[in-house]
Amino acid sequence: MSQENMTIRNGIETFTCNDGSYNVGVLNICTANQSIERVKDTPDLRPLYDVLWYEEEICCLFATTNLGKSILAIQIANEIAKTQNVLYVDCEMSDRQFRKRYSANETSFRFENRLIRAKIDIVESSNNNSAEDELIENIHRAAVASESKVIIIDNLSWLCLSSERSGDATKLMRNLIMLRNQNKYSIMVIAHTPKLEPGQISENDLAGSKTLMNMMDSAFSIGRDPKDKKKGRYIKQVKSRMDEYKYSEDGVLFCTITKDEATGFLYYAKGDIKPEPYGRKKRKDSEDPEELRNKAKALYAEGKSLRKMEDILHLHHGTFKRADLISPSPSISNEDRDYDNGEPILKDE
Repeated sequence: MSQENMTIRNGIETFTCNDGSYNVGVLNICTANQSIERVKDTPDLRPLYDVLWYEEEICCLFATTNLGKSILAIQIANEIAKTQNVLYVDCEMSDRQFRKRYSANETSFRFENRLIRAKIDIVESSNNNSAEDELIENIHRAAVASESKVIIIDNLSWLCLSSERSGDATKLMRNLIMLRNQNKYSIMVIAHTPKLEPGQISENDLAGSKTLMNMMDSAFSIGRDPKDKKKGRYIKQVKSRMDEYKYSEDGVLFCTITKDEATGFLYYAKGDIKPEPYGRKKRKDSEDPEELRNKAKALYAEGKSLRKMEDILHLHHGTFKRADLISPSPSISNEDRDYDNGEPILKDE
C-alpha cells in the first residue's frame, strides 16, 4: 500500500493510503470490512507441507534430542523444493556429517536442485550487530541471492542464545515477523524441548519463553512411539491458525524413520493415524529451582555424573553445570544444549 497525502485527524498526523486506509506511524488503520475486502481477490495461502505449515507462516518444529527433527525438516524441505527454491540454514551438521547421513552403500542421495543448503562459515560477528542479528540479516540476504521464499532454520539456539528470557524471545520473534511481512517469506524454525517424562505433547513443552509459542503461527512436534523406541515416531500439531487440527491427541501421525538403502535417503515413512500413546504428564522440571539445585548438589556429592543426575531428576542434559553445584545461587535453564549434530540418531536412550 502506497501512502498518498498527509491528513490531520483529531490532531493526529496520518497518511492516507491508496486503498482508503491510513497510517499512524507503523500502524495501518482500516475497518474490519476493509480488511476483508482488500484481500478478497488474492489467492488463498497454500499448504507447504500437509496441514503442518502454510505459506507466509512462521512455523516451529520442536522435539527433544535424538528424535530426528533435522531428518523430518530435510524431508519437508526436499518435498517443497520439487516446486520452488528452499533455503535450508544448517547450523548443526558439517558437510561430512550431512553426506554420511544421506548415503548408503557408497551411494549418496540426490536431492532436488531447488534445495539450497547454507551453513555457518564465520562464527564471530563482523560488525556492530550481535551475532544473532547478523545471522538473521545474512539469512535474508541469502534468501534474496538464492531467490528463495521458503526458509528453514536449524536451529533456534543460533538465533536466540537466551530464549528463556521473554525480552530476548520477543525481539527474535519481532525480527522474524518483520522479515516475513516485508518479504512474504515462509519460515520454519527448529527448536528443542527440555527432557521430559513420557506424556502428551503440548505447546508448553517448547524450551524457552512462552513468548516464542505465542507469536508462532503454527507449530508441530515429534514424539517417540513407545512400541518402537528406536525408529518409531509420531507427529502432532500443537498450534494452527490456518486450519483445523488434523493431527491432535485424538489422532497423531505415526511414522517410522527409514533408510532407503538404494538411494541413501533417510526419511519418515508415514503410517497410521492413531490416538497419542501417552496420558497427560506432569513436568518434573516445574519444581522450585532451589529445591532442584539442592537435590542436584546432594547427588553430586555422592559422586554422580551430570548426566546420571539429570536422569534421576528427569531433567535434560545441560540443565546443570558443575559451577551450578558449587555456586550459591545458580540459574537453572531448560534450554537444550544437545543437538542432532550428525551423531547416530537411531538408538535407544
